[in-house]
Amino acid sequence: ALAGTGIYHYRNDDEAMLMLNDDETIEPKSWVLRTNGRAFALVGRHDFGVNNGMQIKLATQSGKPAKP
Repeated sequence: ALAGTGIYHYRNDDEAMLMLNDDETIEPKSWVLRTNGRAFALVGRHDFGVNNGMQIKLATQSGKPAKP
């Protein structure tokens, strides 16, 4: 699994999220946020070649996140 730290910027006008990793060797990624109320999906933007076609599903969990 890939892991990293960095920043993101979300735009309300087109529901796009840009993720910038602190590691400069990892290219920026752009996503469109979709939700059905129970889960979120990040869909790679077609106009942003590096992650075109990628999808990430984020399921909800009960309770606050904690380090293992």
